[in-house]
Amino acid sequence: MFEEGDELALSGASIPASFAAVAGFGLAGSVELTMVSNELGAENPNATRLAVHVALFIVITVGILIASTMIFTRESLVRFYSNEKEIVKYVALMLPLVAITQLLDGFRSVLSGVPIGVLFSFVFKIGGKGLWLGIICGLFVQCVLFRIITMCTNWEQQAKKAIDRVTNHITLTNMDT
Repeated sequence: MFEEGDELALSGASIPASFAAVAGFGLAGSVELTMVSNELGAENPNATRLAVHVALFIVITVGILIASTMIFTRESLVRFYSNEKEIVKYVALMLPLVAITQLLDGFRSVLSGVPIGVLFSFVFKIGGKGLWLGIICGLFVQCVLFRIITMCTNWEQQAKKAIDRVTNHITLTNMDT
């Protein structure tokens, strides 16, 4: 089996990334966001609440379907990309993690900024624009936090760790031959 960090592992990691790109929940989120905006504009908080619950139901249903497909057919799915046994085995082990990521990302896409959006829409009486402002605020906070993490990362140390992993792997591989 290959070590994480080597070239084979990186190629194996790109396969689950393609599943993640295909399995997005953008459509359910955008359709429900339109419903939520319409109900907010009509000043109908009960229908707005229902639209959010419907969006979550869709995300849960689609998420479970996609996650189940990824988990129960993982080796068959991977074989569409590669027949190399090591890659199939490695990616098959990773697909349950990708499935969980997809499910959680669906929740995030529906709930990002909703509490702030409700505050803007109903407390501050901004209406449908309030929901969009809430989502923008939620995304802004995520971006700021990701930026802080990126700025605080010691990239020299990360590069050294990556080189050490590759060097150790090459050394171990040469010892096996």
